[in-house]
Amino acid sequence: MASPLPYALITGCAAWAIYLALVGKSSAAELAAGLVVATTVTAALLFVRRESRHHFQIDLRWISRLRGLPLQVLRDCAVVYAAILRRPSRARGSGRFGERDFHAGNEHPAARSRRALVICGISLAPNTYVLGSLGLPEGKLLIHQLVPEKSRGHDPQWPL
Repeated sequence: MASPLPYALITGCAAWAIYLALVGKSSAAELAAGLVVATTVTAALLFVRRESRHHFQIDLRWISRLRGLPLQVLRDCAVVYAAILRRPSRARGSGRFGERDFHAGNEHPAARSRRALVICGISLAPNTYVLGSLGLPEGKLLIHQLVPEKSRGHDPQWPL
């Protein structure tokens, strides 16, 4: 495994910055308290990272696959809000379950990371969320759509 020092520095600085942003003060006491909180958070995360049996490995090229998500979220918000405005009394219970092709891959850290990104990416937009692969054949994801849409072709590696 790579050296934990870069991870610890980034995590510690991020935790300290978040603490200071939430407190809204920069007095000496708050700066010191922020360092204590950041050190505690970093130590806990390093411990969990070391003891975990599940490791992840993200390829930075995958970020380009996620570039359409903000537009998808806006589009799905419009679809859901339009359905609510169109028929508020029938908006509840009008969703449907479906399935989507998805090649999950093996237990390699990169495959785990891709699965997590895909499931979070699909579930980010408000109209569709992933329930898992409960009772479905291998290579399928169970999804729920609040406003059913026509199924469009998806890449089974990245069905976003």
